[in-house]
Amino acid sequence: MRSLLTISLPPDRVAALKKKAKKRGVSVSYYVRMVLEHEESIISEEQLIARCKEAEKNYREGKTKVLRSLTDLM
Repeated sequence: MRSLLTISLPPDRVAALKKKAKKRGVSVSYYVRMVLEHEESIISEEQLIARCKEAEKNYREGKTKVLRSLTDLM
């Protein structure tokens, strides 16, 4: 079951949302739902920092490999 949500936005933001939704060929409501669902898959700043620290640690410990070509990835 769905619930109705009303939000207040400045006219320029509404126009931008309508333009982006139209470009994708969807309703504004669907576009907002799509953006919210996409936002859930984005890692947080804390997660990004943790991954960077882990990568730096692996580099310092020599756990990385120098790749000379794309075939080295395989």
